Amino acid sequence: MPGNFVDTNVLLYSFGLEQGKRSRVIEILLDQPVLTVQVLMNLPR
Repeated sequence: MPGNFVDTNVLLYSFGLEQGKRSRVIEILLDQPVLTVQVLMNLPR
């Protein structure tokens, strides 16, 4: 399966206050990585 996978922590950085990490997460997400259901279910916790 092609594509990069994103961990829950990467998505959490997009909500953080550290601008450097937020910018990097945006770059990663623009590449349209694979998000698993498990990663998405871990976000609300």
